[in-house]
This record gives sequence, structure tokens and C-alpha cells, in this order.
Amino acid sequence: MAYLLPATYDLPFNASDTSREAAERARAFHLNQSGKVLWWFQQHPQGATQAEASAALGIARASMAARVHALTARGELIRTSRRREGCAIYSANER
Repeated sequence: MAYLLPATYDLPFNASDTSREAAERARAFHLNQSGKVLWWFQQHPQGATQAEASAALGIARASMAARVHALTARGELIRTSRRREGCAIYSANER
């Protein structure tokens, strides 16, 4: 599922160098943020909610939801059947 890998996205930009540079910076930012999110879940083998990860990393909830969704779809995170305070608990996939 290549659409889930930010590194494979076609960069949306117009013909200007400024637009291309901005798109490349955005892609790098999302890859870096995804790496931080995955690392954080790997440090919490008991699992955690998106809200907990968001608060710990200082990442907006909407951005956290996007990163967790992509990491789950790629098999990097697993959505467990457990819940805490009404929220799903995710854990890193130790493959």
C-alpha cells in the first residue's frame, strides 16, 4: 500500500522551486514525526492510547491520529482489543 508510505507520495507542488521545497520539507517532517511516534510506542510495551502519546510527545491529536493510522495500516502498530478511558490502546508490533 504505497499510499501509506509518505516517502512514496507524489509531491503536490506547482512549477516553482519554492513550492517543491515546501513539499519536500513537509514530507521529511511527516517521516520524522512518524518515526518519533513509533519509537514512543516501542518504549511502552504495555501499550498506550493516542491521547497519551499525543500528550507525551507534544503532537496535536489530529496529527497523532494520522500518524497512528498510517503506522497501523503498515503493520508497525497494532490496535489491541483493550481500552483505557474509552480510547483504544495501541502497541508496537514486535515482528
